[in-house]
Amino acid sequence: MKLGVSLVIYKEPETRLIRFIENVRKAFSEHELVIVIHENSPHDIKYPESLIITRFKSNLGYGGGHNSNYSLLKRRNCDRILVSNTDVTFKSSVRSLLLDGSKVIIAPIVLNNDGSNQGVIRAFPNIVHKTYSFIFGYPYSYEMQSNNLLTVPSISGCYFVLNPNKYVNLGYDYLFDPDFFMYEEDTDLCRRLWSIKGVGLNPEVKIYHDYGKGSSASIKLFLYHLRSIIIYFRKWGFFDKASQESHVFMKGQL
Repeated sequence: MKLGVSLVIYKEPETRLIRFIENVRKAFSEHELVIVIHENSPHDIKYPESLIITRFKSNLGYGGGHNSNYSLLKRRNCDRILVSNTDVTFKSSVRSLLLDGSKVIIAPIVLNNDGSNQGVIRAFPNIVHKTYSFIFGYPYSYEMQSNNLLTVPSISGCYFVLNPNKYVNLGYDYLFDPDFFMYEEDTDLCRRLWSIKGVGLNPEVKIYHDYGKGSSASIKLFLYHLRSIIIYFRKWGFFDKASQESHVFMKGQL
């Protein structure tokens, strides 16, 4: 199987990037790898051989960078595409994410570094839930008890595997909606797949994510996040009916 790996970096620590690439090569050693890195800022990194590096004059954002990578990996006829941050660690068990072809995207359980659940399996938001989440945390996130592949509404964009053959059939020429510079592009992707229940979770696979909560610590990132929230709700509605539908759906699986 040919596996494409899509990374987007901005002021990336070299040691973290190299550690991530080594982790990928070790975990997916049995597969043909095509690793593409899109630079959204200048970097002076000694890249390992065989990587594909792309860059543009302007910062395309998280979604735009992955869209550039997606187009390239699609032309390389990759059977699966791993979309990932570099601030994650994982073991070889992630290989099982490549095996099931029934979903458009499949994700693992995402844990904090201390082993606690990061709570990224969620029902879709409405404006009340999103406002509440900034103060108390998102109200409709779930911890899954099953070991079987599950259909879920929404997963985190920090680490998931895309089946490009299934996605191409949906008619999109991009992976993430270009209107989103950063934040909420993963929720929007999952929302577009909701009608076909195209998002899967493999609860047996776990990764660790060193989540920085950037929009809580930076005014600039908070404003980016706020802009994306507005774009999301203007697109899907401030009281999107899929919010309650997805919550009921998840309650039926717990």
